Amino acid sequence: MDSDSLHVPRKLGLQRASTQHSTSSAFQSLQKKLNIVSLHRSSSESATELIGSLGLTLLFEPEEVLADFIFVHGLRGGSRKTWSFSADPAHFWPKEWLPGDPDFKNVRIHTFGYHSNWGETKGSDFNVHDFGQNLIEEIHSSSTIGRSDDVPLVLIGHSMGGLVIKKAVILSRENPAYKTIGDRIHSLYFLATPHRGSDLAKALNNILKMVFKDTKAYITNLERSSEAQQVISDSFRHYYSGIHIHSFLESIPLNLGYGSALVVDRSSATLGYTEERVQFLNADHRSICKYESPLDPNFQTIRNRLAATVHDITRNAAQGMQQIHREHMRQLSSYLNVSDAPVDDLTALEEQKLEGSCEWLTRKESYLDWQYNNDSRKYFWLRGKPAMGKSMTSSHVVQQLEGTQCSYFFFKHNDRLKSSLAVFLRSMAYQMANSNRSVRQQLIELQQDDPFLEMENARNIWRKVFGVVFKAQYHQPHYWVIDALDECKAAENHDFGGLFGFLAKIDEDVPLKLFITSRFTSELERLIAPLRPITEQITAEDTTQDIRAYVELYLDSLPGESKEEQNDLAESIISKSSGCFLWAVVVIQQLKEVMFSEETEDILQQVPQEMEGLYMRSLQVLSTKTKYKHLTLSILNWTVCSMRALTTLELKDALKLDISQTIFKDLEKAIPSLSGHLVSVDRHSRVQTIHQTATSFLTDSNLDSEFRVKKSEGNASLAKACLRYLCGEEMQMQKRRRSSAAIFRDRSNALCDYVCSYFSEHLLRATSTDDELLKLLTTFLQTNVLTWIEVVAQKERMDFLTRAAKHLKAYLDRRAKSVAPLGGPIRLIEAWATDLPRIAGEFGINLISDPSAIYRLIPPLCPPNSMIYKQFAGEGASLNTFQVRGLSAQNWDDRVSCIYYGDQRAESIACRDGRFAVGFSDGNIIVYYGESGQEATRLSHGDGVLVMELGSLAGLLAASSRTSLKVWNVGTGGLLFTQKVLPGNDPLTLSIDDDGTRLLAATARKDLMVWDIPNGNIVKHQAWVESGGTEAASTLGRPPTVIKIKLEHNLLAVTYRSLPVFLWDLDTFTLLGTCNLPTSVRGPSSVQIPITDFVFNPNPEVELLAVAYMASELALYDTFRLTFKASVPSECDILAASSDGRTLAGGDSSGRIQLFDFDTLQVLVSISLPDYGVKAMQFSNDGLRLFDLRDCECNIWEPSALVRKTLDETNSEPSASAIPLPSKVEAIPIEDIPIISALPSSVDGDFVVCGNDHGGVVLYDLHTGKRISELYKHGRNCSIRSVQWNENEGVVSTADTASRLQVVKIVKDTAKGWKKSAVLLDERLSEQVIRQQLLSPDATRVLVATSKWILLYDVVKKHRVAELEVHGQWWPWINHPVRGDLVLLFEHSAIRTFKWDNLESAIPVVKFMGHEEYDIDYEHYATSEHGGKLLMKFVSSQPAQPASAHKTYHISTLDLSLLGKSTVLHFTHYFVDPNTLDIDFIVGITTSVFYHGSILLFFTKHGWICSIDIDRPVPQEAYIRHFFVPSHWLSGTESVMARVTRKREVLVVQRDEIAVFKNALDQSELKVLDNNGLSDEPQLFLPAETNQQAWMKIILTTTLLPPNTSTTSMSMKTYLPAPYLEFRHQATRTALTEKRHTELPQGSKLKSAKGAGESNWNLTGHVIFETREDKEEEYFLKVATSTLGKAMFAGEFASMTALYSAIPKHVPRPLSWGAFATGDRYFQLYTFHHFAKGRRPSISSLVSVAASLHSAPSSLSPTGKFGFEMTTYNGNLPQDNTWTEKWEEFYKNGMRRMMDLDAKARGESKELKQLEGDFFEKVVPRLLRPLEDTKKGRSVKPVLLHGDLWVGNASVEEKEGANEEGNCMLFDSSAFYGHNEYDLSPMYLMRNDWGRECLEAYHRINPKSEPVEDWESRIELYALREQFHDSVLFPDIPYFRECCIETMKKLVDQFPNGYEE
Repeated sequence: MDSDSLHVPRKLGLQRASTQHSTSSAFQSLQKKLNIVSLHRSSSESATELIGSLGLTLLFEPEEVLADFIFVHGLRGGSRKTWSFSADPAHFWPKEWLPGDPDFKNVRIHTFGYHSNWGETKGSDFNVHDFGQNLIEEIHSSSTIGRSDDVPLVLIGHSMGGLVIKKAVILSRENPAYKTIGDRIHSLYFLATPHRGSDLAKALNNILKMVFKDTKAYITNLERSSEAQQVISDSFRHYYSGIHIHSFLESIPLNLGYGSALVVDRSSATLGYTEERVQFLNADHRSICKYESPLDPNFQTIRNRLAATVHDITRNAAQGMQQIHREHMRQLSSYLNVSDAPVDDLTALEEQKLEGSCEWLTRKESYLDWQYNNDSRKYFWLRGKPAMGKSMTSSHVVQQLEGTQCSYFFFKHNDRLKSSLAVFLRSMAYQMANSNRSVRQQLIELQQDDPFLEMENARNIWRKVFGVVFKAQYHQPHYWVIDALDECKAAENHDFGGLFGFLAKIDEDVPLKLFITSRFTSELERLIAPLRPITEQITAEDTTQDIRAYVELYLDSLPGESKEEQNDLAESIISKSSGCFLWAVVVIQQLKEVMFSEETEDILQQVPQEMEGLYMRSLQVLSTKTKYKHLTLSILNWTVCSMRALTTLELKDALKLDISQTIFKDLEKAIPSLSGHLVSVDRHSRVQTIHQTATSFLTDSNLDSEFRVKKSEGNASLAKACLRYLCGEEMQMQKRRRSSAAIFRDRSNALCDYVCSYFSEHLLRATSTDDELLKLLTTFLQTNVLTWIEVVAQKERMDFLTRAAKHLKAYLDRRAKSVAPLGGPIRLIEAWATDLPRIAGEFGINLISDPSAIYRLIPPLCPPNSMIYKQFAGEGASLNTFQVRGLSAQNWDDRVSCIYYGDQRAESIACRDGRFAVGFSDGNIIVYYGESGQEATRLSHGDGVLVMELGSLAGLLAASSRTSLKVWNVGTGGLLFTQKVLPGNDPLTLSIDDDGTRLLAATARKDLMVWDIPNGNIVKHQAWVESGGTEAASTLGRPPTVIKIKLEHNLLAVTYRSLPVFLWDLDTFTLLGTCNLPTSVRGPSSVQIPITDFVFNPNPEVELLAVAYMASELALYDTFRLTFKASVPSECDILAASSDGRTLAGGDSSGRIQLFDFDTLQVLVSISLPDYGVKAMQFSNDGLRLFDLRDCECNIWEPSALVRKTLDETNSEPSASAIPLPSKVEAIPIEDIPIISALPSSVDGDFVVCGNDHGGVVLYDLHTGKRISELYKHGRNCSIRSVQWNENEGVVSTADTASRLQVVKIVKDTAKGWKKSAVLLDERLSEQVIRQQLLSPDATRVLVATSKWILLYDVVKKHRVAELEVHGQWWPWINHPVRGDLVLLFEHSAIRTFKWDNLESAIPVVKFMGHEEYDIDYEHYATSEHGGKLLMKFVSSQPAQPASAHKTYHISTLDLSLLGKSTVLHFTHYFVDPNTLDIDFIVGITTSVFYHGSILLFFTKHGWICSIDIDRPVPQEAYIRHFFVPSHWLSGTESVMARVTRKREVLVVQRDEIAVFKNALDQSELKVLDNNGLSDEPQLFLPAETNQQAWMKIILTTTLLPPNTSTTSMSMKTYLPAPYLEFRHQATRTALTEKRHTELPQGSKLKSAKGAGESNWNLTGHVIFETREDKEEEYFLKVATSTLGKAMFAGEFASMTALYSAIPKHVPRPLSWGAFATGDRYFQLYTFHHFAKGRRPSISSLVSVAASLHSAPSSLSPTGKFGFEMTTYNGNLPQDNTWTEKWEEFYKNGMRRMMDLDAKARGESKELKQLEGDFFEKVVPRLLRPLEDTKKGRSVKPVLLHGDLWVGNASVEEKEGANEEGNCMLFDSSAFYGHNEYDLSPMYLMRNDWGRECLEAYHRINPKSEPVEDWESRIELYALREQFHDSVLFPDIPYFRECCIETMKKLVDQFPNGYEE
């Protein structure tokens, strides 16, 4: 950015007061615009145009229409003339004034014109009725206003026009066809309307009769008391009800030429209705609707009344629209990773801008023409030298464009984000969406259709995002203001062509105008010239007046003994500035610091007029100051090298990390002098150099100064500082009393976000030889790396992991050049560089949904040799008990997935924007999600799919066979069009353009076909024929073998058998030339080596073509110069290129794939997969994944070699080659792997038997998950489809795809676990397909269901017992869940019960209901043995919907215990609204970890294992989420198989292995559903052992407190997890039985209620009531259950009441507590305070409140003793508050209570038992008794303590100002009266700088108690009780008890002698 943002002190009157302008300023702005419009008016308007159009004419249509205005003129008026003061178009106020007024921003404006010119000689029979009829019909037929059934109408009529609108109202109410219009009419405005006629009408008709021999019917209607008048008035009286009427009267007689008179007097101008609002205007009959300017009082009266009407119309609708708008912008903020427009940059400039400055530009004709003339050129380029005020001018232009749709961006060279082209594009898209509803809707649809967006890929963003943005509707021009374009990173990398290429493609019909500022460069001029911009150059004359204004502002502060001297000095400064604003600013700042008059002349003489000289002088001055040089250099380093501008708070923390010193002074004020005024601080506290030229100066390698910023060393310093933070305590996993959702709430270091985002950027740019840097990096990766990953996941920026991996690799590459790459640290870094992108790729989706999963869930899922597994899940890792057994892979697999298609033959593949599609020879197409490999949808082409292309917009997919070409919208599954393919003219390549409007196909007959999308119309059909030369002639008659298109360069490449590549220009369709291998490569032979494939480099900035020659060479050609560049020996048959153009892939017929660097053809990796040749390949958009297609499988590869340093990343020292030595990957063909195809329905023991697709029946050990042995085999060519396994009886029953059934007896074997003993049954059911086989519970019978028969076999006697013939559809059989002698048959709507002995009917047929709207998934069900419940999955049955349409899933239950007791059973659904669950299948039933009951496990389509409590009533509105499987396990066409064992272990099949998830169900997270699906409220993490945590979701049900209700009533649903899983509970109209302080207001209605705040022990909610007076009352509600909850609430309420009486300003007011009338549930009610999100109190505010509490008069103990009136609870732990005389006694009681609780929670500790005696007998007396040594005059006053004063129990209230701190509030107290220092122990326990500073600040207010020398040990003693508290709460974490033992031992050792008198 050409930043003129040097800090200028803000002056009153010079800054913008607010973005909300006053009405007068808005009018003044409008007046200015109108003056400009007048200057640009057309002089060629005809008389007819000045009168106005007839009929309904649209004047203005906003983006969002909430009201419609129609202006109707009167007698001899016109639709424009009546409403215009003059012929000047600027006076046409409905068109020019109202649209620019913010109060009318949602009003659509029309005029209506009709023939009313009585001066026309032609006769007219039209009357008022006709005009009214015409008006209502025009409205009804209008394509705009007529289609808006819900938009209110306001009709404004002048004179006779008022009668016309009255008639229109009558017709709308009388005629049913117009009813919707009549219902919409909200208000009528009558301006001088003759409701009872006018005396002048009769006179006028007499004149017309004399002159024209005729009268006008409509004038007759205007005569006083005319029949038409009476009819209209009488009818209107019956129809106006509900319409607001406004009448305005003329008060000045009209000059009629022969005299003056009121045309319409008062009696006629009013209706006389009670509801009518009447007002006089100071105007005659004509001027009542014509105004000279917006400041005209008459206009302001009309305008204000109209605005009030609009407000009345829109206040409700606008609120709803604003809510939708906010939600959409929230979604887009996440999608585009943009939080807001760059308002901070704009306001910083605006506040420095002086009034009247920069107007030299906006007065120029060229600028005015650009802004206001829609036909002018689109681009305005303002050029200027550095520091000439370009940025300030840009901010001025943004101000000028206020009221229009304007998006803006300020580039800044030294800010990574603000110099990024991708960030710029995302910001502009976000801003456009914010101001344009159509753009917003387009982007929301894009996000829903394609949620994957590469944040840093500018080309992808332009193609995808702006492809839809420019398809939106624009009702007015949209402006872009782009400042300092030369500071964009693209300029530095010389790849600006991309941006200008984008701009050149914008359709002329898109009303986009761009204002661009930059320095002049020849490259910019060359690129911008084709856009034909208006160009202006900033000159010294332009800016001199602005400089003068600035200098005069500081005139009084300039040195000088008189005004004359000051004026002379000012003139000298202005003269020497030469138009450079920045120069003047710096000089004035230096002059303000002089002390002697002689210095003034020295400065003016010595200060150079060039900025570099000025900067040099500043450094020279700094060199003379010996103090703080290290601080100055650190400030300069951070300011210059940081990736973005830091705030002063961030810089303060950064400096402390860098130089290990804490700055207490006001850093903002100190920075200018410390930096020699080279660094400034803006109003948002952001620190940056005063200008980009200052940055360039400080980093110049020729600068000879100790303050030169050496980038490599500076970045090393920054990297080390960042790593110090990452290694510090704040980044350690926080385990103290909070859920993972709040893990970072108390981060005190402001630099956290910056460090986590950019530390690796500094590592990349740092010198690599710094050993301290290596050591810090190693420490970070060994300790807190998971916390960093969690922060990144919370930001939803998983790309940070991949970027960091690239940076780590680049760092190691550079270090290897100077230091041998040996040792543990290097291996550690290499390992994490491998792990990070894999974590992002395989777990990214899961991490974003649950960032805390990085600690407990992800490490065990990683391969054992990965570093994340070794450190956090391997042997010795204590982080969690969750384990995964059974997977053989020890390392990350470069093949992350393989999708096997069996007999299907894959032919083609396409990949684009998060999807890939595979086409098959049978005509099927499967579309997958690229990240997970999960199937998204299926399409049917009908014929073998030979070639496909995915488009980036609307999910387009084009696919061609030999007979037809089809195009689909993948998102909807809809077919857009089909085109026939002529025989022999197959499309060889397809290409969809970036905006998704054209499909190109090049065919085998040399035709280029172009179709319009979505209509399928041919827009171009061009044939090409090579001509000239021998080679060209040789192509005649030959069909092409390969064709490729590169639309960015308009190139078509084609080759023929044994010929080179021919290049064509698609614009001119001329042959450009050929690409030939030189003889030095191909040899002397003249025979051309056959070409197998070629591919363009996809990067628009790169003009390269890679060509593969049969069995010989891979060559590279320059397509611009048509020259050969390089070649390497390589056998490639198929080529593909990554979208960034960096990587080339080549595959061959032997199954090998090689990855090359595209620029150099150096091999990166070689992948070998024998048996299948590579048919096709595609890269993912980010270039990190490669999809290859082989005959019957699709492989997804993710080689680590693809994670390389990107092109736009630079480092500041020479680097080793970024291309590593080639690595090799060996893989096994998927066909050779025996994939598990069948699992038994239940798993009861230590082993499981599975079937595979090779016909094997295999035994697995569930303890290890390992395969033990193959028990037996069906046959190689069949797949096991069903397994039944009864471990108790040792019987296995299996059925295969060849309809063979085997039942085998197996016995335990000490060596192998089990072995085959005997074949009990072996049946081959020829010509029948086995659909199901089922073992009886005792394994003596097996039932086989085929397509024709149900067969029952006696396994023991080996013969068939019974058979039933199948009639019609097959239905499933299940074992009765309770009775082992019965088996159930499920038919469509009935259950039949049979005996296992002989299949005889046992119970009469029972009907079931509740499934009518659903399809039942009979393959996935579970039965509960104890409750007799059957649980099944239901799927919405909508056969007409496309495959991709969203379906509704339910888990439903049927009570089978009622069989035989009831003739009809009913299914009930477990969830009220399960739409967001996407249930895949039921896993099984197991016991609950929380209580004695059962839970049902189910698997979601996103890979989560979840559960519901099946013992609780339905419906439920919450469920538990436990863990997930890696996303790549979900890839492919087959569903995942999973089971749960009786030991609560979960089995998940992964190819030929079984992953056994141990202790996985202990990981529990409650998820609550609201009426729209999954709640956005934060959810609570529930570890298994924490059995008293709870969560709440409040849902509104009824109105509270009806009139005359004497008791406080509530109605809500509460939801509590384990152990209170009372999801079902609904308390309707429940009275609160105890009222202590207040009642809810009488007649209040519950407006909203939702979860708020966080509590691990009870439920918390924010409840808003609306009183009868429409006021809102907000309350904070807590709800708990059980006797414990009652006791906790009693103690807490008493505590908070005591605190409130002491410090009422800092504690929410306690209102009431008590019990609900029904149920064992309790509540507390407080006033609600809005806390600032993510902010904690400052040190000063927190300690000030604490000190106030301890010293308040009411804080003294009422008894004079230590203790409290009742038991209070710290967390859920009761505190011993027994009153005692001595503090020592009280402390001992409390400590003994905590130690007892610890022993109960963890068991006795020998170490603690040994220490306990000395601790209580020696340590406690030694430290506490001296406090009360009366001999020395000491005593401890018992004062009120909070009791749990840690930072999580304090917050600050919200404030409007970003930098203002709100009031500090305390909550969650467990109070007692004690020693004030005890309250400080949580701060001491933090053991960081923040905690220490808190203690120091507190003791500056309240000094330490005597003896002071004991303070350190005393506070450690107090903290020990807190440590025991943590140990009790978290008994699963050994660390907490270890801390207790360590502290107690330390104190015992420190005071062995105890207390001595």
